[in-house]
Amino acid sequence: MVRISSTYRGGGRRVAEVDRAASSGLTRDGNGLPAPAILEAEQARARAVRAELLSLWSGTDNTRNRFVAIVALGDEPDLSILGGAVGVSFTQSGGSALMIDADFRHPSMHRIFGVSATPGLADVLHQARRIRDVVHPTALRSLDVIPIGEVRARDDEMLEGGALIDLIRDGVDRSSVSIVVLGNTHARSIATMLKGFDAVVPVVRRGDVAVRDVSTLVDGLKRQGIPLAGFVLKG
Repeated sequence: MVRISSTYRGGGRRVAEVDRAASSGLTRDGNGLPAPAILEAEQARARAVRAELLSLWSGTDNTRNRFVAIVALGDEPDLSILGGAVGVSFTQSGGSALMIDADFRHPSMHRIFGVSATPGLADVLHQARRIRDVVHPTALRSLDVIPIGEVRARDDEMLEGGALIDLIRDGVDRSSVSIVVLGNTHARSIATMLKGFDAVVPVVRRGDVAVRDVSTLVDGLKRQGIPLAGFVLKG
């Protein structure tokens, strides 16, 4: 069972705490195909995140692709596991997902879903590939992956230089939701990078992140008009 407790702090800012309890059974997508077992550990959190997102979008156009960013504030080695589990949770209801690995510190989406690490996002950053050329199908018929690609020096700084949605939009084809996992990035840069996204889900490990970084992120998202779908608190 998952418990989500939502409170309001600092001028009506919503903070959703997702507590994970034991979960059993292997996650399956809308076609009944088994997802990687490593995702099972985050299955409960993922379902809670999905519920928060659907609640946020309730009453809006549900026919277009949604862009979601799951962002680490601080070092979070398992970010891709949570992101992958959220993607699979959307496929469980018959939807489809495109997973995009932008975690240059801990790239692992390719290993989770059993695809090659290259070509991928880094190759698009360096204009070596088009975004449509780096979409990898997985064994889950309703889930595709854009892996990290061939990582070069300062790739993360290149990513911070503009709106990520302009880079990935053309790679969206059949997916109902596109989920970017974004590793530890300067809080002041995140809002600019995620301009045009439909929701952001920050992941915070207790005691590891300065309050000012959280405030910087929240204020930046507000200025850009990017909805905040609560925080996932770990630890």
